[in-house]
Amino acid sequence: MIRKLFNGREDFKKILKLFYQFIGWGADTRIPSCSKLLELNLSWLVMMSKIKMIKIMLQFIGYLKNKYLTDAIELNYEKPVRVNTV
Repeated sequence: MIRKLFNGREDFKKILKLFYQFIGWGADTRIPSCSKLLELNLSWLVMMSKIKMIKIMLQFIGYLKNKYLTDAIELNYEKPVRVNTV
């Protein structure tokens, strides 16, 4: 019976996306939005998610810093030497 409702996988995905939007969740992430968490009096989860996001961003910045510093060291960058031709 369920197969009769959907014409294929794409129809199912569209309906699922609409369902998540309807209940106040992210259609792509499938997690509740901040406004939905606040509506459910779960503000502490909003704060935890923001803290977690900040931690992830700081880790990523540290990764980039280490990667580019390591690349610079491996390539042995030096200041160009000026040669006087008189």
